[in-house]
Amino acid sequence: SFAPKPIDEDPGCGMHWHMSLQCTDGRAWPHVFAEQSGQDTPQLAHFMAGMQRQTQAAMAIFAPYDMSFDRINNNDANPTHASIGQEDRGLALRVPASSAAARRVENRLPGGDANPYLTLAVMLGAGLDGLEQGLQPIPNSAVAQLRLPASLPHALDALAASADMRRHLGTHLVDAYVGIKRHEHAERAALPNPRMDWDFVHLLHLA
Repeated sequence: SFAPKPIDEDPGCGMHWHMSLQCTDGRAWPHVFAEQSGQDTPQLAHFMAGMQRQTQAAMAIFAPYDMSFDRINNNDANPTHASIGQEDRGLALRVPASSAAARRVENRLPGGDANPYLTLAVMLGAGLDGLEQGLQPIPNSAVAQLRLPASLPHALDALAASADMRRHLGTHLVDAYVGIKRHEHAERAALPNPRMDWDFVHLLHLA
């Protein structure tokens, strides 16, 4: 459903994304993220590093409602930092075990309530920045500086302040999105039972 955490004691509704890149110029081995031998390429690290560094601002896209943060904050499998690595479902960005031809990055943060078009736009924009700038991932031992927002207002503040997100989405869209989401948050907060009177009404009954 569009309600990301409809049942308190059960896992929420996630929308994990798996991304890989391929060349389209007819080369025999088109895969960008892994050599034919199975070894990861530098491009995989660059792409992940770009996503990692912009995840804080992108959280307002990945988790667009107050209830979205119930899914993230009340689940042991959801990360609190922009962590990356191999085959670990507790990471924000991971590389699942796979053949070289299926090497990919999984983003485990977006929920089932996220807009897929905006989600894909910010992920590809961030990954492209990492490729073009040759960025290196920040190790998990140092990701304290990349703590993810724990609420919608904090995520919206990060999005509004992000020059990167404004490049990817356009400043008019960012301003409009932030304004709408802040209005929704205030409308919800004014209700006696926000979960029942706003979340279920808008994300289940009217969805």
